[in-house]
Amino acid sequence: MSVRLGAIADIHGNDVALRAVLADAGRFGVERWWALGDLVLFGPRPAEVLQILRELPGIGMLRGNTDRYVLTGEQPAPHETVADAAGSIDLVRRYAGMAAGIGWTRGVLDQAGLLGVLDDWPAQLRLRLPGGASVLGVHASPRADDGQGIEPGIADEELGPLLAGADAEVVIGGHTHAATDRVVGGVRALNPGSTGLPRRSGIASWLLLGDDGDGLTVTIRDVPFDAEAVVADLRRRRHPQTEFVSSVLAGLLGAGDAVEPVAEEGALGGGEGGEVGEGGAQGYGGGGRARDGSARVGEDGGAD
Repeated sequence: MSVRLGAIADIHGNDVALRAVLADAGRFGVERWWALGDLVLFGPRPAEVLQILRELPGIGMLRGNTDRYVLTGEQPAPHETVADAAGSIDLVRRYAGMAAGIGWTRGVLDQAGLLGVLDDWPAQLRLRLPGGASVLGVHASPRADDGQGIEPGIADEELGPLLAGADAEVVIGGHTHAATDRVVGGVRALNPGSTGLPRRSGIASWLLLGDDGDGLTVTIRDVPFDAEAVVADLRRRRHPQTEFVSSVLAGLLGAGDAVEPVAEEGALGGGEGGEVGEGGAQGYGGGGRARDGSARVGEDGGAD
């Protein structure tokens, strides 16, 4: 018996990137999928993303912090409330931008009859692999759907406590948009990176976890997608956060950065920091590629 699990996270309503990832995954025989939160907010096609995900084999979806915002209207610090934002022009802009994006996404999902789907998502997913290892899926960490998460740069002394109490040999989380494969305190800590708002312009990523009963294989794959098509769709649909999302897609801002306008010529129109690197971010006909460093892990969670 074997299992091939595909893990994706932080799709953020970007159906173009999601379709590219699934096209790349088609040749790997993925038997079940996990979508690890932050699935709908910011991008132009939240309803289409949910419709695609719900058709995947063995799909499990959990709620990330921005999915929670769509349901509740909450916002992150330091502008959780209007009172928190008052007195700072920057925070008022952030609050207004987030409120507009949340309202737009809620309206799209409600009109499609899909808003209630988010109510059913759990905070965690669990799976027992044929080799005996247990896998925990979370958004940020086993402790919370926001705050610190799994990423390459966090010190072992900080990541270890985040994983404490996971009761699993493998923890897969998203949130940081940073693809990661580490072992801390005997726990394999994995992050597929972001599908929809990746840190590298036009390069989505996803994770393939396999178990044939003789140890785990982990592969993180990079997949180019047409970022300019996403920006054009944002403009066509008059998304209220078009300029912010365009800047994130161009690599000029991170998803957690301030909502700041960019030049009307287009955030992906070249220039320092906005150029698309090698790999063809404007089309994905060439397929994806695996990152170096894929490794096997034994049943005890330690790298072979």
